[in-house]
Amino acid sequence: MKKTRLIEVLRSFEKKELREFKKWLHSPVHNQREDVRQLYTYLIDGKRLDKDHLIHKEKVFTFLYPDEVYDDAKMRQVSYFFMKEMESYLVFASSRADELEYKIRLARIYNERELKREFESNLTGLDKLLDNAQYIDSTYHRFNYQKNLEESRHLATQKRQIAFEKMQEVSQKLDTYFLSEKLQTSLDMLTAQSIYKTEFDFGILEDILKYIEENELYELPSIGVYYFTFRSLEFKDEEGYYWKLKDLLMSNLDTFRVQKLKEFFVNLINYCVGKSNVGKKEFNRELFELYKTGIDKNIITHGGRISNGMFINIINNGSVLREFNWVENFIENFQSDIAVDERSGIVNLGLGILNFERKQYSEAKSFLEESNHKNILLNLLTRNFLLRTYYKLNKDTELDLLIESMGKYLMRKEIVGYARDIYKNILSLMKKLVNLNIYDSDERTKFKDQVAEINPMTNSMREWFLEQVQ
Repeated sequence: MKKTRLIEVLRSFEKKELREFKKWLHSPVHNQREDVRQLYTYLIDGKRLDKDHLIHKEKVFTFLYPDEVYDDAKMRQVSYFFMKEMESYLVFASSRADELEYKIRLARIYNERELKREFESNLTGLDKLLDNAQYIDSTYHRFNYQKNLEESRHLATQKRQIAFEKMQEVSQKLDTYFLSEKLQTSLDMLTAQSIYKTEFDFGILEDILKYIEENELYELPSIGVYYFTFRSLEFKDEEGYYWKLKDLLMSNLDTFRVQKLKEFFVNLINYCVGKSNVGKKEFNRELFELYKTGIDKNIITHGGRISNGMFINIINNGSVLREFNWVENFIENFQSDIAVDERSGIVNLGLGILNFERKQYSEAKSFLEESNHKNILLNLLTRNFLLRTYYKLNKDTELDLLIESMGKYLMRKEIVGYARDIYKNILSLMKKLVNLNIYDSDERTKFKDQVAEINPMTNSMREWFLEQVQ
C-alpha cells in the first residue's frame, strides 16, 4: 500500500487539510462507510502514514476487519472509496479557496434555477471581485468571460434586446481570454523548444500575432507582454520590440503573478545577453539594471532559491561593470539561496570572478582553486578564469598543467559541441599567447588576426586576448 496513489496524495496534505478531511469523512452527506473512516483513523490518527512498514495492505486490513481473513478485493474496494472521497474533498477545498471560481459556479447554479434576485446579488459580488482583482492575467480574463457569459444567459430570459447587445461583449471577453492563454502556452512551448532542441507546431500563432498588431491589442498588458516577447525573439535586430516589452512590463509589474514575472525577466535577460555576446556593450549596463530590479522586487529570487547559473551570471555582469561593492553585498546577502551541497563551490567561483575583475589575482587564484562543480559548464567556466589568473600571475607550470588537463576534460561526451568548440579555441589561443614574443610587432599582429578570425568565440574572451597584446 505504501506506493499507492492513495498514500502519495494523502502525504501531500497539510495539517489543516487533514483536520478538514476528517470532518468531511464523518459527514454522512459525503461518506457513509465506517471502514473508510477507520482507514483514516489507522493512517492519520494512528500516525502511521509515514511509516512504510506499518502500511502494508495486510496490516491495514487486519485493523479494519479484525475478524476476517485478508481479502484483496475488499481492500481495494475500501481504498477506492477512500480515494474518491479524498478527491472530492480536494475539489471542494480548491473551489472554496478561490472566491471568483466559487461565485462563477454559484451564478451558473442560480441561472439554471431561475433565481433572479439571488443571481443579480451574486453578480454584484462578482463585479466587485473583478474590479479589485490584483492580477490581470489570463486567469482573470477567463473569469471575466465566464461572468459575462452567465450574465448574457440571464438577460436572454429577461430582456432579449439587451441580451443581444451583450453578446458582442461576451465575444470580446472570450477573444481576450483565448489570446492571453494561447500566447502564454505558445511562449511555454518556445522555451521548451530551445531547451530540449525539439520542434513544435505553433498552429495559428503567427495569425494571432498579426491580428493583435492590426487591432493594437498589444496595449493590453496581458497580451502585449507576449506579443512583444515573440516579436523581440523573431526580429532580434529590431531593438524597438525589446524596449516596448520592457516599458510595458515595468509599468505593470503588479499585474502579473511573480512566477510569470520571473519568466518575463528571464526573457529580457536572455535578450540582453544575446546583444552583449555580439559586442553591443551598452546592453551590459541594461542587463545589470534588470538584475537589480529583479532582485529588489523579489522576482529573480522568488521562492528563496536562485539558480547557480543566474547567481554566477549576476556576479560576472556586475564585476565586469566594476560594481564591486554591489557584487560583494549580493554574494553576502544571497549565498544562502544556493543549495547547501553546492554553495561552497558556487560562492568560491563568484568570489574568484569578483577578485579577478578587481585584478587581485592572488586572491582570485585561492578562491577558484577551491571551486569544484558537478555541472560541466560551471566547471569549464572556473577553469577558464583559472587559465587567465595563472597567466597574469606568471604561473607557467600550473598553466601548462591546466591546459593539458582541460584538453582531456573537453573530450567528455557530455560536453555539447558548441561549448566544446569554444573552449578548444580558448585553449588554442592560450597556448599561442603563452609562447608569443610580445615584443615582436609582427607576431603580435599575427596573433591579433588569429583572435579576430577564430570562431566560435565569446566576445568577452576575444577582447581579453586582444588586451594581452596591446
